[in-house]
Amino acid sequence: AGYAEPSLVFGIGAQVNLGGPLDAADAIAEGRPAIVEDRETAPFRLRLAQQGARAREVGVVEGLDYSNGDEVRLTIYAPVEAPSPAP
Repeated sequence: AGYAEPSLVFGIGAQVNLGGPLDAADAIAEGRPAIVEDRETAPFRLRLAQQGARAREVGVVEGLDYSNGDEVRLTIYAPVEAPSPAP
């Protein structure tokens, strides 16, 4: 979400879905990981809360967007599974 460089698709593979923060939150709710650029964090977290979904941060990548010279911070999230109900 927020970072849609075509080189990301080539680097990670064809299974990448480029989208916005709502798409990233939907991915988490569906049990898939998501990568969110810092400026998209607030809407991503809002959508997670609306869905009752939870995500955990598993990594951060900081660097320079070579296409425009801006600093970029990408956070990698994984879904947090809901605890199983007690028997």
